[in-house]
Amino acid sequence: MARRIAGPVPKGELGFRFGEPLDVDGDGHADIAAGARFKLQQKVLQNGSAAVWSGATGALIRAWDGEWREGLFGHWVMPVPDISGDGLADLVIAAPH
Repeated sequence: MARRIAGPVPKGELGFRFGEPLDVDGDGHADIAAGARFKLQQKVLQNGSAAVWSGATGALIRAWDGEWREGLFGHWVMPVPDISGDGLADLVIAAPH
């Protein structure tokens, strides 16, 4: 195992979904993006979250929290080729609710 990344909460299911690793920060290394569809936020366990970590260092690049009660944000996390026009891979994060 090259890296171990702890989820934001016990049983939060970090990594329930993640897609093909792509370079989202432009350093030439594929980065790791994953969702945790269960995350405690405002006393609601199922708001969810998603984050992307550097494939080179393991450092957190960016994190997002779900805004909707029981929305399960982060249920789907998919890195995609550049859609914003900045030359870097992008990330699509979805919630079923």
